[in-house]
Amino acid sequence: LKDKNGSRFADLTPLEQNKIEDCSLTLHVIKAPTSDRVTFDLFDRVNRGGTRLNNQEMRNALYQGNATKLINRLAEKEVFVEATEGSIPDNHMKDRYLVLRFTAFYLWQQHITIDPDTHEPLDYRSNVEDFLGKTMRFLNQLEPENGLFKELDNRFTRAMELAIQLLPSGGFRLPSSPGKKRPINMAFFESFSYLLSRLNGEGEQFHRQVQDTYMQLMCNDAYLDSLTRSVDSGKQTYKRYEIINRLIHELNLC
Repeated sequence: LKDKNGSRFADLTPLEQNKIEDCSLTLHVIKAPTSDRVTFDLFDRVNRGGTRLNNQEMRNALYQGNATKLINRLAEKEVFVEATEGSIPDNHMKDRYLVLRFTAFYLWQQHITIDPDTHEPLDYRSNVEDFLGKTMRFLNQLEPENGLFKELDNRFTRAMELAIQLLPSGGFRLPSSPGKKRPINMAFFESFSYLLSRLNGEGEQFHRQVQDTYMQLMCNDAYLDSLTRSVDSGKQTYKRYEIINRLIHELNLC
């Protein structure tokens, strides 16, 4: 009906107006508080006839605002692409997912995130999808000029620059047998990037300390276990950050 382009409702014929008024719409109202896991399941069922979306793509659709702007900006940084060897594809927002994990766990470890539903400090309870969604909702509630966005940008950039400068090639990949190359480990990226983001030192001695810390973690069975088994469980997540924070404290790097 190209001849109707630019028309207003009042410009249509009575028959055309009736057709619009008689059209049935099916609406699904999801009331708060509903966990992201439930929301995503409903979203998936309703849209099953179209293109299937992963959880990050659904988060991007549900939580447009400050959060998506920040994540997009960080994911497009050249230092992020270089630190991850250009191996994280932007299709299906896998790069955004990695950046969001860093952002969410950084804010959590700094005791900054407030649960939008309870208005209490956000706790991690083994539900990473709900955790990431609440982090995005929290960021969306802030004013765009809030200094936290600049802090996150600076911390993330600092972590990526140190990774490029100090880590060996494939630094965010776990060791593998000769001839094989593992993908970048998300939990390793998120937790070690957090450690790097907390560092303020400079100079050769500082660089050696960071590299020694990296090698120490690569030999830490408890840390490696937290990266490969039940990765997003509360037990493994708390264990992972207990080790990271102990290293920061013991080495007095931050």
